[in-house]
Amino acid sequence: MIKISKRLKSVYMKSICVAGMFLISLNIFSQTAIPAYSLKVSFNKTTNLIFDCSIIKVDMGSRDIIGQIVQLADTILQVKAAKKDFPETNMTVITADGKLHCFNVNYSSEPEEMNISFPKDSVNDSRPDLTNPYWLNTQARQIEEQKLFLHIATRAEEMKLSLKSIYIKGGILWFNFLLRNQSLIDYHPDYIHFYIKDKRRPKRTAVQESTITPVYMLPIGAIGGGGKKNWTVAFNQFTLPNDKRLVCEISEQSGGRLLVLPIGHRALLKARIPSR
Repeated sequence: MIKISKRLKSVYMKSICVAGMFLISLNIFSQTAIPAYSLKVSFNKTTNLIFDCSIIKVDMGSRDIIGQIVQLADTILQVKAAKKDFPETNMTVITADGKLHCFNVNYSSEPEEMNISFPKDSVNDSRPDLTNPYWLNTQARQIEEQKLFLHIATRAEEMKLSLKSIYIKGGILWFNFLLRNQSLIDYHPDYIHFYIKDKRRPKRTAVQESTITPVYMLPIGAIGGGGKKNWTVAFNQFTLPNDKRLVCEISEQSGGRLLVLPIGHRALLKARIPSR
């Protein structure tokens, strides 16, 4: 029988403890991070968050935002700003079904969404919820914050349209565009049309075009003289053959300035996964 000294036993036990702590730390750091949703609140208006289950706890990141659970409807949380133009803070909501809802909260005098509903299984789910406009808006804002790595551009009459990045998430392709007005005359978009066409057209043949409809795109609105605007468009995932191009066409209301931006198949293959 081999005898082990007390010193060796101590070293052996310490090694087991260190290894155990290392395995625990690996397990902790391998967990999936819960995404935080972007929320805009106002000082003069109340934003209503409607959950699928009763709210059991709310934690405000700072005193700059205030909130209350509606007494007769404990699935509704009302939130507003305690002061104007506060720095970004966060908010956490825990519901009775054990779900953790995380928000990054910023100030806006006129929030786009005032009544936001969270259907069952739509929060903290990586699958796209194309029926939930709040989910789509949140994803679009996250894409706009990602790194820009493309520069496919076209110019016409002091207007410039650029494709700055393409990201893929949950089977959805997110295109991040930049529209810049280099003139002093306001630009009022009339329509935005996306279609796929042949890269080269043989002589005496008709132009082959097929419209492709985005699953998400907010109106751009007018762009003042010298101004610019980022805008995000989402499509169901697709690819292009070598002889086809995706075309983005934007026309001005008066029928004046027309921008036509062709996007080749190689650009789509450069799509990246968002960093968060």
